[in-house]
Amino acid sequence: MSERSKQVLPSYRWVTVAIHHIWYALYRYSFGIVFTAAHQSYADVVLDHIDPTRELFQYRLYRDSCTMIEPGVYVKDLGIIKNRKLENMVIVDNSLHSFGFHLDNGVPIVPFYDNQDDEELNHLKAYLT
Repeated sequence: MSERSKQVLPSYRWVTVAIHHIWYALYRYSFGIVFTAAHQSYADVVLDHIDPTRELFQYRLYRDSCTMIEPGVYVKDLGIIKNRKLENMVIVDNSLHSFGFHLDNGVPIVPFYDNQDDEELNHLKAYLT
């Protein structure tokens, strides 16, 4: 395991199981794209742990695909995804400004801070199904 992985992964170990459980419940309705404002070097460490075979998330979009509207503030523009209709996409994010270009497509979620009792992913699953 790389030094970067050792720094990043401890908070995400148990989340992997929850994400797999929820994503498989949603899989029949959806097509997995991760769109993150994180740098690719950081995001790939987490995503490779969660989805090493890229079975859940077929595409990964990173900070370089976001629009910076002011220093440190990034918006995810769904318009760059050309093979899906806008009305069939959602952005799940803990930062409301992340879906500022597409408010109707945004689903806000409470941030995750390494709390194994966190129920947000279960609430998200109930909301989306």
